[in-house]
Amino acid sequence: MDQKNRKRKFLIGLRYYIYFAVLTICLLLLFNIPYFRELNSLFVDKLHGHIAPRPEIVIVAIDDASLQAIGAWPWKRDIFAKTLSNLDRYKPKVIGLDILFLEDREGDEAVSRFLQNTAVPIVFGSKLSDNTILRSKFVGPKSFDGFINFAPDSDGKIRQSLMSTLINNICVESFAFTNLKYYLGPSQTSACELGIHWGNNTTTGPQVGFNYTAGKFKTVSFIDLYLGRADAQIFTNKIVLIGSTAQDLKSNLNDNLTDIFGKSSPGITFHANVINSFLENRFQHDLNRGMVYAIVGAGGLLLAFLFRKIKNNLVDLVILAVVFVFSNFIGLFVCDCGIKWPFLTFSLLVISS
Repeated sequence: MDQKNRKRKFLIGLRYYIYFAVLTICLLLLFNIPYFRELNSLFVDKLHGHIAPRPEIVIVAIDDASLQAIGAWPWKRDIFAKTLSNLDRYKPKVIGLDILFLEDREGDEAVSRFLQNTAVPIVFGSKLSDNTILRSKFVGPKSFDGFINFAPDSDGKIRQSLMSTLINNICVESFAFTNLKYYLGPSQTSACELGIHWGNNTTTGPQVGFNYTAGKFKTVSFIDLYLGRADAQIFTNKIVLIGSTAQDLKSNLNDNLTDIFGKSSPGITFHANVINSFLENRFQHDLNRGMVYAIVGAGGLLLAFLFRKIKNNLVDLVILAVVFVFSNFIGLFVCDCGIKWPFLTFSLLVISS
């Protein structure tokens, strides 16, 4: 009889642990399904916004007031030449224009004359298109460009930025990266290598998950700079980014994208957030998949052991609550360190237990 009882208990225990093993495997399979990984991203999104906007970044906004004062888009190029000349006197460290100057237009000569006389690095926007790059016509010895493309996730949000890529075996860099390069100096590794390093400011891979700030970057209206009535001290030794913040439907001026908070935001603010992440050395990396398997497996085994030993339902519920809160607390800490914690996978493991 004792032997039968032992065998019965063994089989019950075996089925119990097999159940937990199957449950854990199912959750790990769910972790690999893109839908569930993107669903987890919604939890991580809520943790963005806590870093402050850096004072080194200033946005010059082509806003509604500028369009009303200067006229409908597109503008003559000599308007930009005059604005850049005014800005040049304030001695910024680098100037980036999130604007595509791809074709000839009236006023190009004025821009070219300015570029010949300035000592400030000027970064123009370029565009990746079908494995080619459409470069600014103003690229020269004192002026540079960087691609302005962002690739949204399936839900339309921008969570990552491609910092560099190879086009016909030539390394081309992003708009944000090029501005950083001329602000901080050349990086210690090539942009197209696995790591990008500026001293302690380091990321892995050309594709980076950047952090957003919920704060507002220092912003000056384009018209104020054009008319020379902006405060000079705002721009001295700063990264000055010029781009559209208006939506001019008549001229199809609309550079808005969906940010991590689900809001429609001007494209120039995304470049500012990428630069801000580098200056703050704050990025978001996926947790190593092997580490996820190990943690979920160990967590499932621990829960299985505890629930097998404890026969009190109230104690079981208390353990569930403690483990649930503790695992999410760990997730908050890990996310603050720049690692995307699989909140959904661990929460489902605890709840389904």
